[in-house]
Amino acid sequence: MFNKWRKRRHFKQSHFNVTRKLWDLEFLRSKHRSMREGIRVEYDRLKERVDAAQLRLEAENKKDKQDKKVIENLDNLVKRHGDDLTQMEKQMKSIDETIQAKEGIDEKMEGLRTVLELIKEHIKKL
Repeated sequence: MFNKWRKRRHFKQSHFNVTRKLWDLEFLRSKHRSMREGIRVEYDRLKERVDAAQLRLEAENKKDKQDKKVIENLDNLVKRHGDDLTQMEKQMKSIDETIQAKEGIDEKMEGLRTVLELIKEHIKKL
């Protein structure tokens, strides 16, 4: 008699613990997504700046009187921010893989949801 209620209480506690883990993973996923969004905003800003510099550089190169100082500054800007853009792309890809990859956050959450359903069924049987 007491054993039955102990089991029931144990599995209810397990259900609660798994639910807590799900909450933790949801929090982690939202933080990863907000971090990626911050990187994406910065990436878009730099990309726009580099594109504008490249257009200006093309326009300067077509002129008859080329200003070497302006061309040099624009060229340096494109090179400097080009490396930053590549690094940001890698960071965004890494965050996407963390969230969606095999053994990633989404897969862990799906596994925990399956475990929750199994625990619920088992509690009903007790």
